Amino acid sequence: MMLNTRTTKVIIYREKVDMRKGHHGLSYLVSYSMNLDLLSGAIFLFVGRDRKSVKALLWDGTGFHTTSKNGLLLIL
Repeated sequence: MMLNTRTTKVIIYREKVDMRKGHHGLSYLVSYSMNLDLLSGAIFLFVGRDRKSVKALLWDGTGFHTTSKNGLLLIL
């Protein structure tokens, strides 16, 4: 999968999120809390309660991808 970084939107969910959530739980947050289209091609970022972990959710046209990174210190 290749992303065009000039046209891909990155949207950050501003509330702290339980990082045990999978793509179903994160999809629910995008659809119902943020009122956004999951299939838009945007990358949705979620930050953990401790602000040291981040999870990304995106739709590539064939399915959802989730990835996470731990050990960061994020100040938002």
